[in-house]
Amino acid sequence: MTVVVAVRCPDGVVLATDSQGTSQLPGNIPVKLPAKKIERLGKHVAYGGTGGQGAGQRVHAALEAQASKMSATKSAAEIANVIRQTVNPLQKQIRQEWVELPNTQPESWGAIFCGWSKDGPWIFEIDPGGPSQFHDPFAATGSGHPLAHTALISVAHFKVGQQSLEGAKAIAYRAIENTCSSAAYGVGMPVQMAIMTKDGIEEINHGDAKHTELSDLIDLWKAQEVETLGALAPDTGQEVEEVPVEEPEPSIDEAEIGGSTS
Repeated sequence: MTVVVAVRCPDGVVLATDSQGTSQLPGNIPVKLPAKKIERLGKHVAYGGTGGQGAGQRVHAALEAQASKMSATKSAAEIANVIRQTVNPLQKQIRQEWVELPNTQPESWGAIFCGWSKDGPWIFEIDPGGPSQFHDPFAATGSGHPLAHTALISVAHFKVGQQSLEGAKAIAYRAIENTCSSAAYGVGMPVQMAIMTKDGIEEINHGDAKHTELSDLIDLWKAQEVETLGALAPDTGQEVEEVPVEEPEPSIDEAEIGGSTS
């Protein structure tokens, strides 16, 4: 279970994920574990995957072998073509290897890839079923992607694609945070983040000074929303009537105790 979000702006692209991994003990007992979910491919490409751990390891090994073909001197289309030609055959192979047993399902894997190319920042997704596409200005995948996508849509009026890099970080962070707060299970804080710019990849992890700064910015954003809503709310000029609090009636046990002591 996971959630991956990407937000593109003119100065770069932000990739963010949750940090909760799930493993299985004998008897199909789920165990929650912290997990690193952002992987690098060379100096300008990173991705967040969703799906089976074994499938993810196989795909990453194959992608690492092709990382030299994903340099920032290439176009986004050329890099996406390398990714697609590497991942799609493995997705098909992994499905064909599945042995049907009771209470099992075929292993699958997909991811959102982000990077910087000679034509600027880009977001490219390969769905667990195989189809692929570019996204602009944001994308979400993983078990929590409906909640994350809703969070991203809710800030579309901020003109996400025209935001500063700091604004893009804040939007991606809140999408993951809101998903972890809303989801019943499977995803969890803290937020993991990588930023791709023309200068390379910068990772922000929980406990870093930049992570603290970003968290403080989120708190300030929330406080500003509260203040703005309060300022815009109409003043009816009516005083709020205080509702008297009624004393609860005594329970049967309390009544009996009261009667025995009188």
